[in-house]
Amino acid sequence: MADEGCALAREALEQSERTGSRLTALRALGTLGFCDISDAKPDDAWRVLEPAATELQVLGVGEISIFGVAPDALEALAALGRLDEAAALADWIEAQGAAANRAWHRVVAARGRALVAAASGDDDGAREALAAAFAAHDELPQPFELGRTLLTQGRIDRRAKRWAAARRALVQALETFDAVGAGRWSEQAATELARVPGRGRSTEVGLSQTERRIAGLVADGLSNKEVAATMFISVRTVEANLSKVYAKLGVRSRTELARRLPRNDVDLPD
Repeated sequence: MADEGCALAREALEQSERTGSRLTALRALGTLGFCDISDAKPDDAWRVLEPAATELQVLGVGEISIFGVAPDALEALAALGRLDEAAALADWIEAQGAAANRAWHRVVAARGRALVAAASGDDDGAREALAAAFAAHDELPQPFELGRTLLTQGRIDRRAKRWAAARRALVQALETFDAVGAGRWSEQAATELARVPGRGRSTEVGLSQTERRIAGLVADGLSNKEVAATMFISVRTVEANLSKVYAKLGVRSRTELARRLPRNDVDLPD
């Protein structure tokens, strides 16, 4: 589904170039940038998003959330170490929503400031910005955006070696992305989680129902193909969920999983 959305965005961009529809082009560029950020490719994302971000500012568009450009441009800039530009963009984003007190603008701006502060070595500033973002989330019922903020918190805590806090945030992020079907973002959270030292207990990290079933079958000795046939799902789905199980439980192999996961901790088939 994600690949299809990216392909449709490319088609929309080509169509907008033929018709001269700049608003359509901006939305298409925003989607393409989101595709790259979803794949953790900030260089590619910024190449796509730079002209879109510039044009939005020139046009003076107020409701920038509909274009999907700002949060991904901000994340790309921070990832590329262009911190002054990222900070300026965060200020602009917040200013665009100030008149109407838009929670989305405050969330995105604060999350961006957290990334900038963390990259600058300002841990207190990063934590303060994250607190502001989470406060704004109370007025923003958008689970995906909450997942992004949790992922940001997890990354910052991991790099600051706050292992327990990082694990909590990353597990919440992964579960939030899973709940909304954001597979690529779930993979990002799982990758970050796998980098956190230590091993949490399975009851603490909260495997989803699907993950528990797959973990139980794998621990029972079934291959990915056999698990897929048993659960009537694709092998790719088995592989994706198994990678999350490994990350959550802090294991690296099927043998470790079998040792790590007690049989009474999973829902095994009859």
